[in-house]
Amino acid sequence: MTRGLRKKTSADLAKLIGWLSADVMAVLWATGPATVSDITAALNDQGREKEVVWGSVATICDRLAERGYVRRNDDGPHITYVAAMDASSVLDDRADRDVLRVIARYGSRTVVAFARAVKRDPKLLAILLEELDGKQIER
Repeated sequence: MTRGLRKKTSADLAKLIGWLSADVMAVLWATGPATVSDITAALNDQGREKEVVWGSVATICDRLAERGYVRRNDDGPHITYVAAMDASSVLDDRADRDVLRVIARYGSRTVVAFARAVKRDPKLLAILLEELDGKQIER
């Protein structure tokens, strides 16, 4: 069961939050505070096959702000966005939301099934305990 188990990295972000959201986050991590126009220009400077439009980036920025992944600052003459979480925190938040969604759908049986799976696999238990202790492990 532990085969293929590893800590998710920023390379996996697009799978969890969508490719454009992940790309917007990458721009904000690289540049710091930026306007939607700045982010759109940075994305289009990456040599994409299809140009990203301002409206799509604005929508993504608003959604990321709703989730708490970015902060919106409209104090100055232009609205800017800044990353509020690093990649690891975004992945953890998304995983937490997904787990809660599964529990809400299937109830306590989900937790019991998870505990049974961990009980049957001592390697998995060791990995999870290391993760809970905050140790970074490569698998």
